[in-house]
Amino acid sequence: LPRGWLSTDLLGTKIDLQVLCELMEDHLPAVRSHLQRLEIPLELVASGWLMTLFSTTLPAETLFRLWDVLFCNGSRVLLAACLAVLRLLSEDILACVDFGDVSAVLAHKIAGFHDPQVFIEATAEYMEHACAAEVIEEKRIAASAAIAGAQDPQRTANERCLLKTVKSLEKERETVRDLRREIRCLEQQSLTGDAR
Repeated sequence: LPRGWLSTDLLGTKIDLQVLCELMEDHLPAVRSHLQRLEIPLELVASGWLMTLFSTTLPAETLFRLWDVLFCNGSRVLLAACLAVLRLLSEDILACVDFGDVSAVLAHKIAGFHDPQVFIEATAEYMEHACAAEVIEEKRIAASAAIAGAQDPQRTANERCLLKTVKSLEKERETVRDLRREIRCLEQQSLTGDAR
């Protein structure tokens, strides 16, 4: 889990909730708008999922499959799982007229996710693009800077500098990958040339 996830100020959780809001605006805008119209903060809906790693909401078999994916792929899985829940229940959520309706839908319908395959496939779809590791890391840095910026302007400058460094490292990592592929290709060509 990210640093500060369960600290006394819950900074890591706050950062991921902000990232989730952003992801919803990009990928589930109708659900996000509907929750805003009903004046239901996403933090109220999703913080329990994140802080308990879904242990209080999902049926056991589905939960254990989610945790398998979580342990293999890291905490971004939790954000993808939140998006998956909201997408799978989007029609029901959009039919809600108040907080009580939304709470009932989320409590009863999530408890009914007895087919882990459907839930894990929906989660995996979001992990490929919306919750790809580099996307989430960039969004977490930006969210951290936004949260910290309200408290400390110098820290915001440091976060921007860190974000530039992360992007630079990603470019370097990609260059190294390309060079390794090229070396492997040349080695293969050399081996096939020696075999003749």
